[in-house]
Amino acid sequence: MAHASLWGMRALGTLMVAGIIILGASGCAQQQEPANESIVGQWIQKTDTTTMLDFAADKSFTGNDGCNSLLGTWNKSDHVITLENTAMTLMACQGVDTWLSMAHTVEMTGDTLKINNAQGQEIGVLNRGEGAK
Repeated sequence: MAHASLWGMRALGTLMVAGIIILGASGCAQQQEPANESIVGQWIQKTDTTTMLDFAADKSFTGNDGCNSLLGTWNKSDHVITLENTAMTLMACQGVDTWLSMAHTVEMTGDTLKINNAQGQEIGVLNRGEGAK
């Protein structure tokens, strides 16, 4: 009889450990962003595919407005992404709209990025490209 209850205690202990592992793993899974909510990948302007931003998982970004290139780092809080430590080339190109050079924050809604300047005013819109997750 003592042997049966010892076996039952071991089985109960094993089940408890398995339950803790499953709960811990499910907690980790909840911290990952769904693919359609990830900023990572390339975002382009529908009317001009040379204007783009490309966000990397390491929190860096690169971009191009058709003339000048930019790069920096990004931080995300809810649906607002702040562009930081931004550097940009300063080539003079005729006929190129340089609105991307004023980008300060980005608001992501589904497959659309609303680009805002430092005053919070919308200056442009980009859409999820094929490289965006």
